[in-house]
Amino acid sequence: MALTRRQWNNILIFACLAMILLFNVTHKRWLSGDANTRLELIPAEAIILTLDYPAGQLELIGQGWRVSPANLMPEQEAGRLVQQWLGLTALPLSEEEMPSASELLTEPDMVVRITLAGEAVPRVILLRQFKQRWFVRLGEQVGELSDLTIRFIAPMPLRQMRANDA
Repeated sequence: MALTRRQWNNILIFACLAMILLFNVTHKRWLSGDANTRLELIPAEAIILTLDYPAGQLELIGQGWRVSPANLMPEQEAGRLVQQWLGLTALPLSEEEMPSASELLTEPDMVVRITLAGEAVPRVILLRQFKQRWFVRLGEQVGELSDLTIRFIAPMPLRQMRANDA
């Protein structure tokens, strides 16, 4: 029973479709192992409407950002700052580190409220620096941010304000 070239092409097409279907159905299971290693604070596909820092607010107006007070940062920097929050993840803490980090975050250095499109309540993110490490808390989830990450998500005046408070 020999197959013609057209029949082989049909078999290959259906095999490829079956593989695509298989990958689409099972990709979440394969990726769930990576999700456990990082704590997602803001989804990459989210739309941020407002970012409230202790010293000011960034608000989405059309396709630009309104910064108040105006001397907080230039509007061009505001757009870059918001982009840094999208897809932001933190390293989860081990069981041993969890109780002390949770206690640390009861008195945070910085509280950031982020309103996302489609969410009625803003996300409250607590940030605390302790022994050259930055800890972050979102709800009951606690993680650690790198020093490089904190430089990208906190505008310069706010980092300086935090340093002057200490």
